[in-house]
Amino acid sequence: MADLKMIRYDKDTSAEAVILSDIGSSYFDYNKDNDDFDLIYERFLRIKIITKNGYSWGNQEIWLYHNDQLEEKVTSLKACTYNLFDKKIVETKIDNGSVFDEKADINWTIRKFTLPAIKEGSIIDIYYSIKSPFFFNLQPWGFQNVIPEKYSEYEVRIPEYFNYKKMVTGYYPFFINEFSTNLITKTYQETETPANTVNVSRPRTSTYDINYKENIYRLAAKDVPAMRSEKFTSSMKNYHTRVEYELNSYQFPHASFHDFTSTWDQIIHKLLANENFGGQLNRTGIVKEAAQEVISKSSDPLERMILAYDYIRTHMKWNSQMAKYPTTNLRKAFSENKGNAADVNLNLILLLKELGINANPVLLSTRNNGTIRENSPNLTRLNYVVACAEIAGKKHLLDATDIDRPYTMLPFRCLNGKGILAIKDSVQWIDLLNSEKENTRYYGEFKFTQSGEIEGKVNVTYDGYPAFNNREQIRTKGTDQYIKDLKDEFKTAHLDSVKVENAELTSPLKLSYDLHSQELVENNVNMIFFNTLFGMGENTNPLIAEKREYPVDFGCPIKESYIFVIDVPEGFSVESLPQKVALALPDNAGTFKFTASQVGNKIAINSVFNLTKTFFVMSEYADLREFYTRMVAKQAEKIVIKKS
Repeated sequence: MADLKMIRYDKDTSAEAVILSDIGSSYFDYNKDNDDFDLIYERFLRIKIITKNGYSWGNQEIWLYHNDQLEEKVTSLKACTYNLFDKKIVETKIDNGSVFDEKADINWTIRKFTLPAIKEGSIIDIYYSIKSPFFFNLQPWGFQNVIPEKYSEYEVRIPEYFNYKKMVTGYYPFFINEFSTNLITKTYQETETPANTVNVSRPRTSTYDINYKENIYRLAAKDVPAMRSEKFTSSMKNYHTRVEYELNSYQFPHASFHDFTSTWDQIIHKLLANENFGGQLNRTGIVKEAAQEVISKSSDPLERMILAYDYIRTHMKWNSQMAKYPTTNLRKAFSENKGNAADVNLNLILLLKELGINANPVLLSTRNNGTIRENSPNLTRLNYVVACAEIAGKKHLLDATDIDRPYTMLPFRCLNGKGILAIKDSVQWIDLLNSEKENTRYYGEFKFTQSGEIEGKVNVTYDGYPAFNNREQIRTKGTDQYIKDLKDEFKTAHLDSVKVENAELTSPLKLSYDLHSQELVENNVNMIFFNTLFGMGENTNPLIAEKREYPVDFGCPIKESYIFVIDVPEGFSVESLPQKVALALPDNAGTFKFTASQVGNKIAINSVFNLTKTFFVMSEYADLREFYTRMVAKQAEKIVIKKS
């Protein structure tokens, strides 16, 4: 009742929801019929919904693994919503119709469900259990989330026959961190019916015990604050408090030893031998007609590679699912012109191979999936695949999932350290960041009207990811809506004559518009004050926190430049200009140069921010934050002109 009456969480008044309790356990249950263990995972989750932004917590997912012979099963699922009506607690149970399965790839199915009757103040309860035959899939557990958690506990009970590597990450301390052992005794009865003989005999029942030691790991945390993602981070999984268990080996009494300690060589070898991955890459006949179309257009290998990339990105639609395995098979995905990331990019590899180009998969972990540990080989860490084409000794990384992105760029989600080239008898790590960049250039010419307004013409050039992001908006919204949204973004200025030059994918995207505003200038008749960049630069420091417990990851180099020319109105003279400044991070990881000068009756502003280093560790944060603070302050300085 007290939780239902709660209208805000005292320890975090901005929270949209709070996890009141999240309790999980994993244990092994001996199955006498199979003479084997089942891995059981149980979870109880209770969440308080505080604001409308918290409604999304009513959408839940359970990921289930399967192969050709075996599968994980949800053996129990109970979910309900509690609300307060007329001082009474009303329970609304989940409807079976709101539970459905979605195929993620060949090995993973997602069971999705939505809690009913959610409103501000609701509490949702979810309980489910999974029975798994896969010993390697002992569930991980996160003790931190993007919303606060009052209590989180995970207990793992492992029989002595199994050897798991336990890995704990994060900074938040545990309230409980216990290890203990327990002797398990299970008693079974077995009835034996003798074969038919001359003498009549009755069935014989015997009793026997199974004894083994169990290792118990119990971890718990309480009053865990929300770990909200700040700007310039990859995955919070890398930094929040979390425990994982990786199967190294197991051996049952009087049975053979099973070693699961893998190397990256072994993982790649198994993948290439797997019918659902490497086996799919031998079926180039799927794309034979497409290859003939490309061959008819060019004989140059590089041009053929680009044509193959263009063919796949325009003929196949990505369903937004990350995957390293196809949904079902590549032939079906190609004929239906749609699929997950593996469907798209493995078909691209097939097409490149059919064209005689040396092409292979590169497996990686996307930014929101966490980083790959090179010293800890683990297949489950890999959740995505792109194509690598080698032409004249140069490797080209290709991802055809987005229609608006040129072949020279990987999706930003892929810029996460290194990937692994999947070729036989060799492990090659490949940098995922090549020539990708963020480059934005502004050029503007401005003058003052007799009424004291500022007006001018602005040209913006987007290159790299800014060009891709804007092209995507133009395609999905339409040019008219894109322009309308652009106008709405300028709260202190009016835009007219907006033009978009939507160049080819290999060229920068250009935008031009006329700007006029009275709010961007302060005019008291005798003096005029205005911001050096008219509010178009960095207005606030994006690095808000004074301290940061995880690195800053920009993903790719950034360059942002402004060149503005401003006419000084007749009868006025320049009273003051911002001082010239040149800032540099240690080792020239980033630079900022700013000049403001007067030439005749014109003021010239030149502001250039250039960041070449993309990853900053915690010890470098103070310098980086101070760099941004000084840059933002300089771009916000005023220019003053006065009547002569």
